[in-house]
Amino acid sequence: MEKQLLILLSLIWITSANAVSNGKIAAGEEFPSLPKFSATKQDKTVANNFLRLYKLSRKGILNKKLISNLRSSLKTNKTFSDYTVWADGVYELVNLKSFKDLKETCVKYSKVTYGSYIKQSLSDQVKGICFKRYLKELEEKKDFSLSFHKR
Repeated sequence: MEKQLLILLSLIWITSANAVSNGKIAAGEEFPSLPKFSATKQDKTVANNFLRLYKLSRKGILNKKLISNLRSSLKTNKTFSDYTVWADGVYELVNLKSFKDLKETCVKYSKVTYGSYIKQSLSDQVKGICFKRYLKELEEKKDFSLSFHKR
């Protein structure tokens, strides 16, 4: 959300600089006001829950029940519908049972591409979580041969 605000402010600054340099707005004249953004209480709750789980996931802490609840609230919220990519991916990682499934899931996420920057970035985060988990389990299972990983 902070990145979106930063991008928005950058675009406003670039647009205003171009308008002044093109002579569309005289120097010292006030710029038109931007429409105000209003977030509902549900939006704020979903955003806070997402942020908390996102931070925990970067530390490697994944809670199946909390992620499941977040997925359902993201799917019903229009504002944060793009963020379901991350919640669905992490939920899939939490439900994996075998090491082979984990490897296949990591490979799948390494090939996924989206047209939206937000979705792609969130998908990349899921890929990072997946590979961290893969490496952690690989370290614990030292009996796996090199041929297993080349499959």
